[in-house]
Amino acid sequence: SKPPLPPRDEEVERMEIIETRLITIEQQNQEIKKVSDEQNKDIKKEMKEHKQQNKELQNQNKDIKREIRSLENKLDQIFSILQNNFVSQANNNFNSSNNNNNNNNNN
Repeated sequence: SKPPLPPRDEEVERMEIIETRLITIEQQNQEIKKVSDEQNKDIKKEMKEHKQQNKELQNQNKDIKREIRSLENKLDQIFSILQNNFVSQANNNFNSSNNNNNNNNNN
C-alpha cells in the first residue's frame, strides 16, 4: 500500500521553496559567469601584453647578438693588427741586430 499523499498546501509550499532555490542558484550562476567573463577578459589582455613584451625582448635579443658579432669582428681585426705589428716589430729587431752585426764586422 502507498503512503498517504501529503496535503495539497504542503506540496505547493515545497514546490515554491524548490523554485525559489532554483532562482537563487540561477542568479548565483549568472554572477559567477559575469565574474568569470571579466577575469577571462583581463587574462586575455594580460596575455596579449606579455606576447608584445616577448616580441620586444626577442628583438632586443637579436640586436644584442648582432652587436656582439660586430664587436667580435672588431676584436678579430684588432688582434690581426696586433699580430702584424708584433711580427713586423720582430722583423725590425732582427734586421737592426743584423745591421749592427754587419757594421761591427765591417769595423
